[in-house]
Order: sequence, then structure tokens, then C-alpha cells
Amino acid sequence: MHLKKLTLVVSLALAFNVNYVFAQDDTEEEGAELEDITVSGSGLKRANFDAIAPVVSISAEDIRRAPQTTLGDLLNELPQLRATFGLGNSGRFIGTAGGGFLDLRGLGTDRTLVLINGRRHVAGSEGSPAVDFNSIPTALVERIDIVTGANSAVYGADAVAGAINVILKDDMNGFIASGSVGQAEHGPFNRYSAALTGGFDFADNRGNAVMSVSYDKQDEMLVSDRGGRFLDFFGSIDNPLDGDTIDPDTGFQIDDGIPDNIIVPNAGFFVLSEPGIVLPFATGGIDFALNPDGSVSPINRDQFEFISDDGNRCGGVGCTPLDLDTFQQLQVPFERYSFDGNFTFELSDDLTLYSENRYSNIEASNQGQPSFDFFSLQVAPDNAFIDPSLADAIQGLPFLVGRFNTDLGLRLEDNQRQTYRSVLGLRGKFGGDWDYDIFANYGRTTSERINFNNRIDERFLAAVDSVSVTQDDIDNITTGGFLDPSIVAGDIACRASLQSALGETPVLSSGSPAPDFATQGCVPLNILGQGLASQEAIDFIMSTALGSSTIQQFQTQATIQNSDLFETWAGPVAGLLGVEYRQERSRTTGDSLSALGNTFFNALADTRGNFDVYEAFVETAVPLLKGVPGIEELTFEGAARFSDYSTIGETFTWETRLNWRPFANEDFRVRATYGEAVRAPNIGDLFAPAGENFANVADPCDFTNLDEGENGRDTRLRNCRALGIADPETFDSLDEQSIPLLQGGNPDLREEDGETLTVGIVWSPSFLDGLDFSVDYWDIRITDAISFTGAQTILNRCVDDPNGVDNQFCNLVDRDSVGNISELRNFPLNLNTFKSRGIDLGLSYLFNLGSAGTLESRVNGTFLDARTFNLAVEGNKDRDAGELGDAEFLINMNNTWIFGAWEVFNEIRFIDSQLLFDQGLLFGDELNNDPNPDISDMIRASDRVYIDIGASYNFNNGLTVQISADNLTDVKPPINLFGNGGGSGTFDNIGRFYNMRLDWAF
Repeated sequence: MHLKKLTLVVSLALAFNVNYVFAQDDTEEEGAELEDITVSGSGLKRANFDAIAPVVSISAEDIRRAPQTTLGDLLNELPQLRATFGLGNSGRFIGTAGGGFLDLRGLGTDRTLVLINGRRHVAGSEGSPAVDFNSIPTALVERIDIVTGANSAVYGADAVAGAINVILKDDMNGFIASGSVGQAEHGPFNRYSAALTGGFDFADNRGNAVMSVSYDKQDEMLVSDRGGRFLDFFGSIDNPLDGDTIDPDTGFQIDDGIPDNIIVPNAGFFVLSEPGIVLPFATGGIDFALNPDGSVSPINRDQFEFISDDGNRCGGVGCTPLDLDTFQQLQVPFERYSFDGNFTFELSDDLTLYSENRYSNIEASNQGQPSFDFFSLQVAPDNAFIDPSLADAIQGLPFLVGRFNTDLGLRLEDNQRQTYRSVLGLRGKFGGDWDYDIFANYGRTTSERINFNNRIDERFLAAVDSVSVTQDDIDNITTGGFLDPSIVAGDIACRASLQSALGETPVLSSGSPAPDFATQGCVPLNILGQGLASQEAIDFIMSTALGSSTIQQFQTQATIQNSDLFETWAGPVAGLLGVEYRQERSRTTGDSLSALGNTFFNALADTRGNFDVYEAFVETAVPLLKGVPGIEELTFEGAARFSDYSTIGETFTWETRLNWRPFANEDFRVRATYGEAVRAPNIGDLFAPAGENFANVADPCDFTNLDEGENGRDTRLRNCRALGIADPETFDSLDEQSIPLLQGGNPDLREEDGETLTVGIVWSPSFLDGLDFSVDYWDIRITDAISFTGAQTILNRCVDDPNGVDNQFCNLVDRDSVGNISELRNFPLNLNTFKSRGIDLGLSYLFNLGSAGTLESRVNGTFLDARTFNLAVEGNKDRDAGELGDAEFLINMNNTWIFGAWEVFNEIRFIDSQLLFDQGLLFGDELNNDPNPDISDMIRASDRVYIDIGASYNFNNGLTVQISADNLTDVKPPINLFGNGGGSGTFDNIGRFYNMRLDWAF
């Protein structure tokens, strides 16, 4: 642990007299009757906000001050969350643009449970329980609680890392109209928001209705919009001064301390270009760069490693680097319409009807690179589009082309997601002290995905292989085939179409038979240069991929509880009993062409599945001791849940909590929780259809591999015989060819188990009124984590098991009667162990400045001690703490000064430096026995400090005007990072951003 760094930050926080509270303090006047409330992390009602489980709260005021249009972007700045998906990096995967899926403690979005008022919310990602936080507008939010701990006993499955609970306003009188507009200093990037929120009483104040209508939008931002260093593309190249050698005895590298690679400007991608690079079969080491007009310039392959005096890589003629960063989005365009309508109605003094309703519509899009060909495209020497200079270069032989097909169109994706959620419930009292709550909760998310410029590969190959039609061809046409009947000698035609007209079998340039849809109507395509393809040819080879999904959730729950079941000498015992039923459904469909894998787009098969679960749960709080020396108060809390899934059967989860207040005259508490949570396999894990692929493997039962087993030759011999191989010592497997590989879901999965320990203190010292301090240690361990493994590992683990072949790996391998592998199945398995461990720090201080108003300062920090993935099937570890996206220390400091009608606020965020390489690769561990500490001259991304400031003025007529500047010092991401990747998403990529907001209460 970096104790010096931690001590420094604590000292700074104390010097600034700041704090962050984990649960709101109750501010009722002395003698006032306190209404029982429910604290996130527990279903029990209590008379104050004291939480035993660590809870970080974000208030409505915090949301109002922030310039972000989505809650997902706002929460991703918290130290407790890994910045997995935001509007700056949500376009990394198919169908995710505009999504906000939160990752508590870096254990994955599927292990973070999102709740609205303690109830589940329908997922936003098909086949997954992950909720799209961007579908939740900000206007009605009262606060957001982030709870760490084993919350499955309280809330059900998926709360392995913890839960994020959004508390909505439920009683309003009056309206607030809000609007904001923000503009980035760099580029044409703007954000807009507007909302009308309010409520009113009705039926003689027995009912209250709360409604909100909102609209939010942000523009697209590209790398080219930022200018400056964002346009100076950097790259890693081999260092010509490096002198590493290889130890002949061990085969390991001997490092000389000189960086193996260096980061230099303008070191782009050289093996592809937009006009194309030609690799002839005839010229050895001399290749050719295509010029835009189709002519060529010679380049030498050795020059690909040359560094010129100005630091540029490859100074040869025609060697123009390709800047892949040109095609990157920094922020996706985003637009959201939403409506919320909630109400409560007192049917009687002890019975209340309530309802929550939401509809949101999100549209977002992302821009991807164009299609490309890594010298997999073979062109015949009689191609009709060959320039004379290229003809001289290829010497009458076929050649390969490496090309980045920008002129054929960028790949673009539009996403539209609609989310509907409705809750209807009854709550009330009976028997004096008993509270009950019964509700039904239905949610549906539908999404439509459109992918433009999806290349149809077989049409592309047919169109590229174009030839000039001769008179002999015209004279020998027998059937007409798929050739244009108006064609004459000298015209250019697709070879496959011409072959069909000549009565021959049409063949693609790859050697495969040409299907009818690739031959009929084929338009010749010129890719030997840039911008030479006709629009008709582009239209022929491109298609639009379509996809849609529907996710549905139904939950019904009934609970009864009593805060005073009976009295002990230490106080009243509270108890809760509940039952729940939940059903989840998910279905995805796509166009048939993409599903068959006939395009450049991913082959996405249709998926559908469902499961349901019946549950019963209990929770109790038992005072153990009170008013004895050293124990002013000691309370035990426990929760347990029994579940019966239609997929995995029965599970049991539990949680224990302890709250100890040692002193009567000092608000000092020690709190601890320990419990077991579960994550049931989701629909995608279980029901994703098997798609065919191929794998290159080495059969461990081949006679040449018998000595490679981790448990020795004898184990492999015995297990290979059990698999039906008569004599493994002479068995020569047919593993030189690719093996059919099926990948999909696994219906035999079982649940993941998560164990969580938290221990902390909460202190509000009596000698310094207004100061609060919190520190909590948390340790989360997940076993039997659902994971994929490699094809080779499946084979090896099957035959290296000392207990025989009756194991989960051998069940994934089929062999024929001789013993050759006929099929492999790579399905998710309950394999690995995940760990995340750290310390949360909170400080808060409220200054009373007399006539100058009040100043509140808060600090919220996290030290990440460990984040480890124990790869069970490989027998080693992957340590993530300290690597990119997993900074060891994160801290937020907020200061708010209120004087009269003025409010001045600022936030300071610190992000620790992070390694850019795997720690095993750099320093060596179980994962890598051959470390390379001098792998690069840039091993770390340096730390970052972001400063936001703002001020608001509240006029007497209910109007509040607020202005702010985000990232005031215009801090950029580290070199070669853009804030739009999975790990680099923690960095701001917008730069200095100005925002103005108006709120009018009436």
C-alpha cells in the first residue's frame, strides 16, 4: 500500500477541513418526532440515516451543479466506480453507443445492481442484467446511494459488488423549469438540456402527483475537432538503439535498460494505406505504394523500421503513415426524451396507493473505421484497373493488396433505445406496529440498431476481380448467365459474371465458388488507388445491417416488517419478512445476411431466452448491549434470502452487519458487514446460440505432445486412452488443420459466489462541531466466476486432470472413432476467482462563517489495494490494480460557499498515475515469467488533476442563474490516449467546457 501517498492526502484533507459523509445526517430539531425511513443497503426502516453498510450519497444539489447531461457520466467520476461506459467511450461495442453501464469496484457491469427506490430496473443490454443508467433522467432524483457489500440477501442476485440505489422525489408542490446550454472551448461541441418538473396535491391533499418532462442532447466530437496535440498522432516504434539479447540457456530476454520501443510523433500505421500497398509475388523485398491515381511508388520493407532525423518512422519514398486516430470519436452524439409520472394516494390513514412510471427514448450513433484488408486480397495480373506502372512492377504475376477502404465509406451505427417502466403498489400499516408493502414492477427496453456501409464480402471479392471483355468472350457466350446483355468488347465486367455467361463455374478471387447473389448484377470495383470506385460499385458491395432486441422484466414483491417486534433490555428487535417473484426475458434478432457471416460485420446470431425465480427473504436488527462500559450501543443485523431459479435451481445468500458505538458522549461508531452474495448466470451466458468458428490447436494426445502435460506423461496417456485412443504413443492427430469450434451459451452454468467484508469507522467529534470522518475497508472475493477460456486450454485441462476425463473440459470436446478432434465447444464456464480490495475515505466539514455565510467541504477518496483475476484454468494471476483504468488512488474534493443569494462551488479530482502495460509483462509474476521492464520509454500514464468551478445566484422571483467551467485548466488525456477506450475512459477528452443553467421555481 502507498502509505506515504495515503497519509499525504489525509493530511491535505484535514488541512482543508473537508469531509464526505456516507449517509445523510438527520437535521430535525430536538424533540421533533422522527419518521422511520429506509436506508440503502437494508430493507428495515429506522429512525435515522445511520447506515452500517458503507453508503456514498450523491444529492440533487450535486447533480444540479454538474455539467453532464447523463447520470452515467456524472457517476463515472466517483472513485468507487470504474469508468467503464460513458458518452465518451460507449461506442466501443456493437449496440452500446449512448449507453451508461456502471461498474462498481471494477468487477463488471453484470455484478452491479441498479435500483430505483429499492426496486429493480429493467436491463438496457440484451442478455445481461446491466441497467442503462442514461435512461434515468436527472430532474426527479432526490439522491443516489452507492452501497458496497454483499447485498444479494437484501435485493437479490447481481448485487455482488454492491448496489446503486436511485431515490426519487415523491412529494412536490410547485414547478421548476430548468434549462442549460454548454459549449466546449475546442471544436463545435455543445450540450443542451431542458426540463419541467413539478407536483401538486389533489383530493383534499390525500394524493400527490409528481411529473417531469425532459430533453437532453449533446453533439458529436471527433479527434479532428480538438486540434492541437490531438491531431499530432503518436505511435510506438522499435528503438534502433535497443540492444536486448536472448539467453541461450533459458531462452529469456536479457534487458539492457534501453527502451525496446519509443513513442514518437507521426508514427502512424504503415502496413496499410488508403490508396493501398502492393506486395508483388515477384520482387522479393521491394513493395509498392499505390498513389491515389493508381500509379505506384517503390518502397523497401526495411524502411518500415527506419526513423528519420525528425523522429518520423519510415522516411522512404511513398511511405505515408496512416493515422488511425482520424476516425476516432471522442464523444458520441446523444439525444434523449423522457417522461416521468409518479403519484401517491392515501386510500385511508393506513393504506397508500403509489405508482412510478417512466418512458425514455435515446438516440445515439457511433462512427467506426472503414473496412480493411490485411494483404488478404489477391488481385490477378489481368485486372482491368491495373495502371501501366503497376503492371511493370508485378511482372505478370498475381499480387496482394493491403488497403484501408476509406473511399468505400466509414462504418456508421445508429442506435435507438426505448425504456418503459411502471410500478404499482400498496403500502400501509396494520396491527399498530406492522408495515407492509406490496408492488408489481414491469419494465421493457426495446432497441433498434442500423449499421451502414456493411461490406458484403463475397460481392466485394467478385467486384474487385474485374477484367476487360474481349471479342472472343462475346463470341463464346452460351447462356447469358448473369452478364449484362448490353456489354460489348472493351467493356469491364466482373470475372465471375463473365464466367457464368461462358457456361463456366463462377469463382471468386479467393478461389471459392461465387454465389449467385455475388454474381448477378455485379458492378466492377476499382480499389487500385483512392477515390476511383464508382458509386454504383459501392452500392453493389455495401448493405445495411439491422438488429433489434426486446428485454422484459416483471417483478412482484410483498414484505411485512415491524420495528418493535419485542423489547430486550438493550432495545427493540426489528424484523422483516418478504417474498418475491421475478421473470426476465431477452430476445435479439438481426438480418439474415449478417447472421450468416457473409459481411465484414460481426456474425450475430439471433438470441432468445428467459428465466424466472421465486424468493423468500428475512432481515432483522437485534440490539445486543446498551449502556455498559465501552459499549454504549451494540447492534447486530442479519439478512438471508432463499431463491429457486428455473435455470440453476436453489441458491442461498446471507449477510451480517454489526454496529458498535463505544462512547456515550461521542458520536463514534465502528461498523462491519460480512456476507455472501450470488450472481445467477444471465440470459446471454445461458442461451446465446452456438456460432461456428475455427481454431488452430495442438492435440495433447498427439504422440509429439505427450510430454507437455502439467501432470506428466502418464496422466496424458491414461486420459487419452479413456477418450478412445487405442495407442496414444503412436497416435498422429490431424491437428494440422483447423478444428471446428462452436461458441455460445452454456445451459449447465451455475451461480457465482461473492464474499464481501467491510470494516469501518464513522466519527463526528464533539470537540469540532460540523466535522465528520469516515474510513472503510472493503474486500470482495468472487469464486466460480463465469468466464470463457481458450480452445487449447480446454484440450489441455481435459487430458491433464489427474482425476480422469469426467470433467467440464472433456465435455466440450468431441472425437471421432479414431480419436481425432471433430469438434470443440467454447462455452462460458464457472472458472475463475476475482478479487477487489481497498479503502474508502470520507471527510466533511461545515464552516459557519457568520455574516459571510457557510462553507462546506467534502472529500471522497478510494485507495485500490488489489484487483486480481485468478485464472483458474491457466493456474496464474492477472493483477489489474494500478494498470490503465484501475488507478490505485482516486480522490474527489468538493467545496461549496453559500452567502446570501450566492453560491460558489468547485470540485477537484485527482487520478493517480497508471501503468500502460500488464504488470506481469513488466515486472514478472505467475502470469509472465519473462518480464521486460524496459519495454517502452512510456510505461506509465501520468496522474491527472481536474478542476471544475461554478457560481449561482438566486433571485427573489424564484429564478436561479448558474455558470460553470468544467476542466478549467484544460487538462488533456496522456499522450496516445483519447479518453474513449475501456481503460482510458477515466480521462476527460472534451477539455475546458463552459455551461450556463437557469432554474425557475414557480
